[in-house]
Amino acid sequence: MNDLNIRYVAARRYAPGEKLDLVPHDPSEPFGSGDFPPFQDDYQPRSLQPTAEELKLKKPRLKIVESLRAGRDVGSQILLCKVVQGPTDRDNIRKHAPFPTFPKHSKVRRGGSFVVANVFDPRLYPMRDAIDLPQKPPFDDVTVAYSELCREAAVYQFFYENEMSGYPHIIAQYYGCWVINRKVFNVDATVDEWVGLILLEYIEGLSIEAMCYRDRHTGYLQPPLGRPVSLHSDPEAEGKGQAKMLSLDRKVCLNAFKDFLKEIFVCMHLGVSMRDIFPRNVFLTIRSNGHDLETPRVVLLDHLFSVVWEHSRPCKEGVPFPFGDLELPPHPWEHCCVSAVSEFLGWIPPQWDDRKWLPAKTSPAATSLATGQASDVAGVTEETGIAKSFSDWLVDCFGPLDDSNPDYTVYPEEISDNGEEDEGELGEEDDEVDISDEREPQPDVETVTEIDQEQVYANLLERRREWEASRAQDASIPQRPRPHPNHTQGTPSRSPTRKAEAAGGGGGEQESSMSSTSSTAQVANSPSHQYLSGLVIREATGSGSDSDKEQQPPRY
Repeated sequence: MNDLNIRYVAARRYAPGEKLDLVPHDPSEPFGSGDFPPFQDDYQPRSLQPTAEELKLKKPRLKIVESLRAGRDVGSQILLCKVVQGPTDRDNIRKHAPFPTFPKHSKVRRGGSFVVANVFDPRLYPMRDAIDLPQKPPFDDVTVAYSELCREAAVYQFFYENEMSGYPHIIAQYYGCWVINRKVFNVDATVDEWVGLILLEYIEGLSIEAMCYRDRHTGYLQPPLGRPVSLHSDPEAEGKGQAKMLSLDRKVCLNAFKDFLKEIFVCMHLGVSMRDIFPRNVFLTIRSNGHDLETPRVVLLDHLFSVVWEHSRPCKEGVPFPFGDLELPPHPWEHCCVSAVSEFLGWIPPQWDDRKWLPAKTSPAATSLATGQASDVAGVTEETGIAKSFSDWLVDCFGPLDDSNPDYTVYPEEISDNGEEDEGELGEEDDEVDISDEREPQPDVETVTEIDQEQVYANLLERRREWEASRAQDASIPQRPRPHPNHTQGTPSRSPTRKAEAAGGGGGEQESSMSSTSSTAQVANSPSHQYLSGLVIREATGSGSDSDKEQQPPRY
């Protein structure tokens, strides 16, 4: 039997009605990209072959109900499964959540408990060049599939152990890592083919991408504002006219996006970098394990490119965690801008698109006002139906940019409002950085990371001042009193401006001599920035920054 026939027969093993007998598996440390330590000879993937003791255990069993993504050349198979028999090994249950229990008379699929299996069968991966995994190519499909299994399992298990998975969080509940025997022909004469999988919560909803269509001229999302949207199938309730629908308006869109950003920055502070933030991976649901929800829940799926700091290469090399000294999550304004969320324009007001190199864009979505009560939406004005800018909306939603904010860390401001340096706080930092020395020192990794972070904070401070100055000049925006910030406990001073003044007596000329290009390159090359590459640092690619003026339009 040739390879094509094997792939065809293997795909049939995941058809609806097939049974999956589960054996627990403890995956390796994540590997397979530059985010993780190099793949070395003394570090090999664990075998998927279960031990004799594991094979003796009573196996949990699932029945495939529907193929959500399956077939040849699609990569991992995503299958909706009904729980026939749950796990009985209590020691293994501690590594993941107990299997879900749906209500006996659930409105969905007439009862039963359901999970989603993400099966990493190497026989169903697309034909490829041997360049997918760095550091030691070529890797075969078996290694590629196992790499993806380990990377996703590490993310979900981390969130489960930190009680950040399942409702109401944006991370789906995690039901463990398992292996199944998927030999081509289910007869004793054929060789066993053990395949790895992870089990996740069944999200009865739709992605933002699926709810909208794209404007062919602007590329903006076009959500069906003012119309009810069905997020799940419920034929029985639909026949009686009792199906629960989501009434989609601008208020719902913005509130969902606010909840999404809030959880993203909590995850950042916890130690997970989210990389694949696109509308196709952000789901809305009004169900949780068969129960109706009062308000929509936002869920982020597909964590193949997410990285847990404790598993990352910088962490293994001794680089300190970028947010390790923050008691609270960083304020979203400090790290997020329109460029970071441009794929969601249309779901969020397209008028917020201030990327300067783009041509003017007009469409019905760009000129339509919000539906519903605008006054109920954070950051939305009565006159226009939307906030003046994305930055304004972030401040209105997540609080002021000073130490009075009880929920988020605002990076300390080292210069008072009149431009004079704050006395009494310079002495202890005088000797940390000696910029008067003409020789170029060779700092260690930790020192380089510290300097990179300080430069980021200085750039953020500069952008914040420019933005606040523009707000102050606009009489239509109510002005908030800005108290002089005080350093909070556990938040050390990190301003390179202050250090330059301490070392040079003035610091103004020395600070201005640092070009934005060199500082941006320094930040981009730092290990911590590579770990946080899913974020947008405002100085590097920020909305409204000077770097935007230098960007060139994309070539088509």
